[in-house]
Amino acid sequence: FMEEQSDELMASQKLQKLIFQNASHELRTPLMSIQGYAEGIATNVLKNHQSAAQVIITESKKMSELVDEMLYISRMDENPIREEDLRQVIEYCREEVCVIGEKKGVVIIESLDGGNYFVKADERQIAKAISNVMSNGIRYAENKLAITASVGDEITISIADDGKGISENDLPHIFDRFYKGEGGNFGIGLAITKDIIERHGGSITAENMEQGAKFTITLPAVHMEEDEDELISNGVAAPDVSISEIIENIPDEDKQL
Repeated sequence: FMEEQSDELMASQKLQKLIFQNASHELRTPLMSIQGYAEGIATNVLKNHQSAAQVIITESKKMSELVDEMLYISRMDENPIREEDLRQVIEYCREEVCVIGEKKGVVIIESLDGGNYFVKADERQIAKAISNVMSNGIRYAENKLAITASVGDEITISIADDGKGISENDLPHIFDRFYKGEGGNFGIGLAITKDIIERHGGSITAENMEQGAKFTITLPAVHMEEDEDELISNGVAAPDVSISEIIENIPDEDKQL
């Protein structure tokens, strides 16, 4: 057991090292762009300062997003695993991306069936994974983003947009680290999402539909069943005693009918 844990720790450390190396490489491009445009403004080589400033702002935002992802990766093992209500997590993520959707004019449609959406999870990690997929869908949607979920032995969440779909060249690599598809940023968000979902014993897939793309997440469901060996009275578990023991302890005067 200790050997397995040691191997998992070494694999995790190796993965983090690889991600940070790749991320450092990815940071060089926006840094060079920012430096070039800033020097152009300072030396007055670039006459259109407004355009140059916009490039600097855009590249700075990209860098900020990448740094946030790197920080998140470094903290992935810090949060506790416990039973969480996935329905609340989905609602939180939907509200989070609604602001982006409103700015773009994208309507978010949500349909969750009845049932308990309990999972054993790190709430922050699962929220990050679902939010990444929703944000990705908003980016490519034209008019709407549909979020549906159902629960059985597994909880299945589908997030579909009505955009132009994923190119056939990009589709096999959509979850690869630092693979930037058409219109993508750094190629790390969906890779982190896949890693989080698989850490929780689930899976994620992407496919094209007649219009747009659909991501499907599955996670093992935790069914909240009542313990048949406990008698619950007013929210308190009764002690494990037999009927004969209860009768024996009744005062004689109370046994009279």
